[in-house]
Amino acid sequence: METYKDLEEMRQQMAILKNKLESQTIINDRLLRKAMSERVNWINRRYTWTIIFTLFVAVPYCWWTFKFIGMSTPFGLATELLLLYCVGYTVWCGRPLRDKHLMQGDLLQVATTVVKAKKRDGNWMLQGIPFLILWLGWFFYELYEKYGNYYIFIPAIIGGLIGGGIGLNIHFKTQRKYKEILERIEEVKE
Repeated sequence: METYKDLEEMRQQMAILKNKLESQTIINDRLLRKAMSERVNWINRRYTWTIIFTLFVAVPYCWWTFKFIGMSTPFGLATELLLLYCVGYTVWCGRPLRDKHLMQGDLLQVATTVVKAKKRDGNWMLQGIPFLILWLGWFFYELYEKYGNYYIFIPAIIGGLIGGGIGLNIHFKTQRKYKEILERIEEVKE
């Protein structure tokens, strides 16, 4: 009889322990999704600010500056088109992460979406660098044609190095955020 009571008491304790473990798993899942959501939100904000800056600052500033210093109209138009292409590609890169229900879905689906967005963002360098090289060649040609000396290249090179450094820093930080999201998902799968 006493053995039966002990056995029943052990079953109750096991049920309580099982409930605690299930609630702990739910809490861990919530914390994981919250951490991933914060990283996804950071990436989305970065994309949004890049788009806003490009459309409302870079596009008008480049047009006005190039006209002010006497660059050719075809060069100005090509620059504007390149900037608009950059905006379109940025929108396309961030599109998979804009789903409001992304973090509520299955973690495998979240991982697939994040990998897709990370690959798109990583491919941006493969597309952007050739365009940048062509644009820089044309830019320096225009400067030389307008001013006839190489001294004008110095401020352009300094500005390009500063801008390139900032852009690379932002790119690598974004890639790191993608990697952190995927690492969190891997931890849960194990």
